[in-house]
Amino acid sequence: MNECTPSTSSESTKSPPESKLLDSSEEELNKKYNESSTFALNDPGHGINAIDITGLSLRGHDEKENSFNRGNLLELLTLRAKDKKETYEGLLKSKLNYTSARTQNEIIGIIKTKIIQDIVEEINTSSSFSLICDETTDIATKEQLSICVRYPFQTNNKDFKIKERFLGFVDVKDTLATTLFSTIKEYLENTGIDLKKMRGQAYDGASNMSGKFNGVSAKFKSIEPRAIYTHCHAHLLDLAIENINISNYVAAIQHKANENVQPYLIMVNGQGRHHIFIQGDEWN
Repeated sequence: MNECTPSTSSESTKSPPESKLLDSSEEELNKKYNESSTFALNDPGHGINAIDITGLSLRGHDEKENSFNRGNLLELLTLRAKDKKETYEGLLKSKLNYTSARTQNEIIGIIKTKIIQDIVEEINTSSSFSLICDETTDIATKEQLSICVRYPFQTNNKDFKIKERFLGFVDVKDTLATTLFSTIKEYLENTGIDLKKMRGQAYDGASNMSGKFNGVSAKFKSIEPRAIYTHCHAHLLDLAIENINISNYVAAIQHKANENVQPYLIMVNGQGRHHIFIQGDEWN
């Protein structure tokens, strides 16, 4: 006859396995880590956003702890740390503070993506939009294409306002009409803008942009015939101002030349004075 040993109370209330204890402690550590990471990431994010709005630079020339000026971002976070010393002091000194140049660029990229998404959403919900583009060579002799849009937007009180927004710079390998057209088209499609809503185009007067048959404007009109081309008024104003400056410069040179020549004209005006002037020149 087999003996059955009754279960004791200690066995019925025995502690959970060691693996479960490790899992629970790991979950707790992960939770605290995620909370601290989220906090650490949010604060530099808010600082970067605030500094970007003002148009100031983020980084400093020397960001070491003993530096007099560590840059706008680190100086801002240090100032905030004085208000919340127990919260920020350890954060700024730790390795996990999300203030590296790489993280700053990633945060800026996230902010940019969010801004572009908001602009695209407004464009696609509006009735139409116009495209404004211009290419330029930067200081590093790199060709860049700026892309802007202009569209009507309905406010909360049912009024309409015109918004003009900069989308970004795009690198181009050359300034041929085919290259510029494909670059602009690809960029707009990748951002999610509906090209069928294009009703206007504004570029400079260069043939590669404004050409009636093979320019960028003609190529976009083949996609959307209602996209009317207009010579950019900002370019027209710039050309007018440039011509005015050139005219003033030429006039100033002429005036200065007249001032230098006038004594000579007075001196040689008349046969007698001219003869004396010639004799004096021969003596010299």
